[in-house]
Amino acid sequence: MLDATKSKDSIETEMTKPDVFNDLGKLQDLQKQLDSINAQIKETESSWEEQSLKLEDNE
Repeated sequence: MLDATKSKDSIETEMTKPDVFNDLGKLQDLQKQLDSINAQIKETESSWEEQSLKLEDNE
């Protein structure tokens, strides 16, 4: 998850650069990457939460 968070931060920083912000193609490509990473993060967090609840039930 740490790698995904770092990638997310990197992409968000890249998206604020004027040469990227003004290039719709680059911006769309980065947005697709960001959407994918956000989905991975959400999936990982959901899995962690599910596992945490299972552990609590076993106590």
